[in-house]
Amino acid sequence: MSAGWSGPMPATTKRPDPRHPIHDQGRLLTVPVETLAPGMGHQPRRHIERAPLEELAESIRAQGMIQPIVARRLSPPHATALYEIIAGERRWRAAQLAGLHEVPVQLIEAGDEQAGIIALVENIQREDLNPLETAEAVARILDRTGMTQRAVAQMLGLSRDQVAHLVRLLKLGAVARRLVSEGLLDMGHAKVLAGLPPEVQDPLARAAADGRWTVRRLEREASRARQPSPEHPRRRDPNIVRLEQQVGETVCAATRIDYTTDGTGQLRFSFHSLDELEGILNRLGIDPSSR
Repeated sequence: MSAGWSGPMPATTKRPDPRHPIHDQGRLLTVPVETLAPGMGHQPRRHIERAPLEELAESIRAQGMIQPIVARRLSPPHATALYEIIAGERRWRAAQLAGLHEVPVQLIEAGDEQAGIIALVENIQREDLNPLETAEAVARILDRTGMTQRAVAQMLGLSRDQVAHLVRLLKLGAVARRLVSEGLLDMGHAKVLAGLPPEVQDPLARAAADGRWTVRRLEREASRARQPSPEHPRRRDPNIVRLEQQVGETVCAATRIDYTTDGTGQLRFSFHSLDELEGILNRLGIDPSSR
């Protein structure tokens, strides 16, 4: 775990003089903690847990701050703050709990778009975000930059399927979002719930959290909930249900097989974007770009 800063600064660092602008970007500086302010609008993390923060503060007291905070100059300065944190708000807060008065900062030039990307990449690499925080940050990058899901995936070191699944999480309702944010449901549960309508999603999310369901159990319950309820429902062939699951796992998409007694029927895949459709086709060995 990255911790805090203590002891003398390396010889390559310098203390910033607010009276003179710093032109050499990327140098390591020592700044008072009160001259830093949390990121404004580009930070992917929505909530910082108190207990892990105190653990990090304890590590800072013992080991010092190993990794500097990444920040940019505030223009104009805000109250006592001269710098806006791009990456490292959690370390900054922990350093204050640890009693540090100064912290190491890497000062860079970055616009809002670049700052958001830097913050997201660092938090993904450090696995500091819950799935919803990651999904919201990825969606902001897609909206602000116009990049494709494939390009964002390459930039973040993720697969395109991972990015597509993250974007789908934004379809979660308030109940499921809260349970994912609190860690009561994980990414696997969230992916199943994202494809369900609210009247089904909310009760299943609560039941999965309360009962500590596995993802497979939630998938079974979701499959039952999707079925219509006629007066005399026909029991589905368990072999067909199993085949749907196998095909769905292969193409990474919800799959439905409907058939009649004479052997005719339909095989349907569900997708929520053209990128997801392209992914299904690729996994079926079809290149949609070929003529």
